[in-house]
Amino acid sequence: MDDLRIDERFPGLTAPELWDAWTTADGVCSFWAQEATIDATVGGPYVLRWPAMDWTMRGEVTDVDPGRSITVTWSWDHEPDEEPQLVTLGISPDGDGSRLSIHHRPHDAGQAERRASQEEGWRHFSDRLRDR
Repeated sequence: MDDLRIDERFPGLTAPELWDAWTTADGVCSFWAQEATIDATVGGPYVLRWPAMDWTMRGEVTDVDPGRSITVTWSWDHEPDEEPQLVTLGISPDGDGSRLSIHHRPHDAGQAERRASQEEGWRHFSDRLRDR
């Protein structure tokens, strides 16, 4: 397996602000999704929607350490043959800001293109979050 792991720093954004950006509908819609349904409790929905493109990412919270980490299942309605993935977002204070650790899995040797595309997406939306 060649899991995707990314660490991003967010100067000036506190860990609680970063947590809210990823675990509330208003937060995630401020830089990424057009609509969202998020309940950051185990078993809660983590659903992001882009109606203009007819895209929906459906997930469910599988693990949560409030304020520190959340793990969700991850699958796209427009990719019904793809195996659901797991994404863990770890959040921690870092000097005058915070740090986001992303663990997106599974990826195997045959998914290098998909992994690269996902990495590009994570970095793009991290930049948008920094710039909001």
